[in-house]
Amino acid sequence: MPKQLKPEAYKPENWIITTDNGGIFVPYGDGTRRFFELDESFVGTPDYMGHGYFWSGEYKHDMRGATPFRTRLVHKKLCMAGLKPGGESPEHERIIRRYCNFEM
Repeated sequence: MPKQLKPEAYKPENWIITTDNGGIFVPYGDGTRRFFELDESFVGTPDYMGHGYFWSGEYKHDMRGATPFRTRLVHKKLCMAGLKPGGESPEHERIIRRYCNFEM
C-alpha cells in the first residue's frame, strides 16, 4: 500500500520555496521543496545539479528559460572563472549571456 502523505503536505505554505531572489510555487509537496533546498546548498560546489537558484535578480530574465543543463553549465563556467555564482559583474553578464541567450 502506498505511503499516505500527512495533511501538512497539502498546506500551501509547504509548497513555497523561499530564496534570496523571492519565492517560487512548487505544487509537488515536501519532497520537491527539499530537493530544491538540497541543490541550493550545493551552489558553489561541483555537486550542483542545475535546479536550485543561485543567480542575482539582475540576470533573472536571461536565466528564465534555461534548462538544468544550461544552468549547471553557467554555474560551472562562473566557478571556473573564480566568480561567486550569485554575484554581479560584467564578467558574470558575459558568461550568462553567452550560455543562456538562445532563441526560444
